[in-house]
Amino acid sequence: MKFLKLTHALLAAVLLAAAVSSCGDGDDDDDDEEEYPWENPGGGGNEGGNGGGNGGGGSNPEIIRMSPSEVLIPAKGGNVSVSVTAGGPITRAQSGESWVSSSISGGYLLTVSAGPNTGASRGCNVFVDNATGGMGSIVVRQSAGSGGSSDPGTNPDPGTSAPAAPTGLYVSDTGSAGAPNCIIKWNAPQGATSYLIYRSTSESSGYSQIGTSQYASYADQTVKVGNTYYYRVKAKNAKGTSDYSNTCRYEFSDTRKPGPAKITSATCSGSNITVRWSVPTDKTYGKPTSGSIRVADPQNGGTAVEVKSFSASTTSATFNYRPYVASSTGGVNFVVRLTNQHGYSEKAVIYNSKSNEFYY
Repeated sequence: MKFLKLTHALLAAVLLAAAVSSCGDGDDDDDDEEEYPWENPGGGGNEGGNGGGNGGGGSNPEIIRMSPSEVLIPAKGGNVSVSVTAGGPITRAQSGESWVSSSISGGYLLTVSAGPNTGASRGCNVFVDNATGGMGSIVVRQSAGSGGSSDPGTNPDPGTSAPAAPTGLYVSDTGSAGAPNCIIKWNAPQGATSYLIYRSTSESSGYSQIGTSQYASYADQTVKVGNTYYYRVKAKNAKGTSDYSNTCRYEFSDTRKPGPAKITSATCSGSNITVRWSVPTDKTYGKPTSGSIRVADPQNGGTAVEVKSFSASTTSATFNYRPYVASSTGGVNFVVRLTNQHGYSEKAVIYNSKSNEFYY
């Protein structure tokens, strides 16, 4: 058995030949359920992806989006992390200002840092890009200060008592499945110099501190897709700590469809084809709940026929290919489809019964 992986250009030619011989008059079909890679060889490639695939070209540069889009560093200095919500992974970050520095972690987390500011407030942009030419930026501002590292960068006068509890706590922004995060904000009470952030998976109990902030917002970058969280905040100064703020709720719903199966091998024995694959683990994809093999039927204008269904944990399937051979080319066109409640992705495979070769 000989295996062959074609380039996109060669695969497109083979797909077009198979489509002409087995798909009838080639009328366009607006129903996404019946549109398959072999019916549109000039499309966005057969890897699923985000609509561009490898067949595009000439498109505008991708916009990299980050959350939050503006950060504030206190006068005494510090660092703030920003999550990439679209267009990642990023590969470079830079600014023309020497007072701010930046670092990248994992391609989806940007950390900006600054030392003490002894002068007026200042600001600049940090620009990022990725390996495909995508671009984006965030605004970095630093509070004014005159006391160097001893300047708290917030309200220097804590008053004579502990601050009141923060009010108006709410979720102001969220990340993506590729970069999960949750940004909460609140109204700052007078005299507060810092805040304690608490989180629980139960609204009524189980709160534990997950971080601190020197200004009235906090980015929780430890959330997980599919979980529900509850947040509360306390204000603090040199005189004491306030009661809890109101509670806000955040549910990070998983709306990702599965990615296309990664074909590892395909073999033919007698009348049967056996195809094997792995499920993509890219964090932009969700988990499949089921799957199927769908074959183009040349006796019915190339209409797809489901010949096998299987569970989410299945990574191989065998089916009888004989009824679906295109008489003029000897080709068998089929897809491995992975499905969940949010959609599906497909990977196309072609078997040439005359040369006993697979293309995928």
